[in-house]
Amino acid sequence: MEKESKNKLLIDCTYVWNCYTGLAIYSITLLKGLKTYAPEIQVSVLFHKENPYKEFEQLVGFQLDIILIPHTSEVKPVFLSHKLDRMRGKVFFEDILIDKGIDCVLTPFLTWQPFVFPEKYRQCAVIHDLQAIKLARQKSYMEALKVSMWLKFFIRKIPRLIAISSEIQRQVKSFANKKAMVIYNSLPLHDELSPVPVERIAGKKYILNVNRFYRYKNAETLIRAFDMIKEDIPHLLYLKGSDTSVEDYPFLKDLVRSLKLEDRVILDTEDHTKEEMAYLYKHADLFVSPSRWEGFGYTPIEAALFKVPVIVSDINTFRDVTRGKFPMFNPDSAEELAQKILDILHSPPSPEELSSTAEFFKQTYSLEKQIRMIVDTLYKS
Repeated sequence: MEKESKNKLLIDCTYVWNCYTGLAIYSITLLKGLKTYAPEIQVSVLFHKENPYKEFEQLVGFQLDIILIPHTSEVKPVFLSHKLDRMRGKVFFEDILIDKGIDCVLTPFLTWQPFVFPEKYRQCAVIHDLQAIKLARQKSYMEALKVSMWLKFFIRKIPRLIAISSEIQRQVKSFANKKAMVIYNSLPLHDELSPVPVERIAGKKYILNVNRFYRYKNAETLIRAFDMIKEDIPHLLYLKGSDTSVEDYPFLKDLVRSLKLEDRVILDTEDHTKEEMAYLYKHADLFVSPSRWEGFGYTPIEAALFKVPVIVSDINTFRDVTRGKFPMFNPDSAEELAQKILDILHSPPSPEELSSTAEFFKQTYSLEKQIRMIVDTLYKS
């Protein structure tokens, strides 16, 4: 009798606490891609009972084989604490993995507190950035030291790593002396979406930025550049982000107020549907990404898929990921950015150029290409 093919994959989504964050969307897209482009892989998904796993499944769009880790109050610790159980990787659900014949584990987001599975599961983890250290540094030196120590330990402990860009590969090598394979993110395609107007901006001319309101995302430079040219253009500046940061969002509000730009700059922290986000992208006259640091940088390329002109900061990640398709500027120079904005608004790319750029990124960062590379890494390396 022919031996049954293994290829039974566990995807660890225990980090998912909000289904609309970029990392959750990465996992949702991954599951959709595996079903479409690698149907030979049998997939199970690991959640805590505390996770919003039902909502996650709805967003995936098909029934998942879900393994639930009980509430911590329902589990008798195998070691001294649940934190130690988590570090060792396991124990209360390992019997289920054996019963299901799981032979490989993919961790779509490597945190500094991951499950580390026994060697037989050939675990592979995706590292998106080293942001945890940056955020811990804002709290205290000791917090940053703790996070840095544990993250380095787990990067070295987990057998195989995937980096989402060459810049993250370089950082991981420098930080932990660990080699990671580069598999670029795929990009969501919105050809099937019917944009729904966002009332506060409908019918108006605007420059768009979509990103979180962290200081290193550098919305400050964009606001200051806009202030320099506000009398030369009729546009609003629309910043779509999040107010989850304690320090950074109030800073931007104060900056807008101090520059007397309340009637020209919109700081949008509302939740929007995919159709509303499609409208924001599609109707912008220009998309600007001024970030000082990115792991991959979805949003400028996503804007390009909507055939919108884009300019980005001159940083390592954008040099790598945008493949020379966008004009760049020094992220520390509001003057240079202001001039770039005027240049693009006065002489935008032709519709043919915008269509060509959109098609280039569709092919370069296709979901099928990403899934094929991930499957090869999991089962052929």
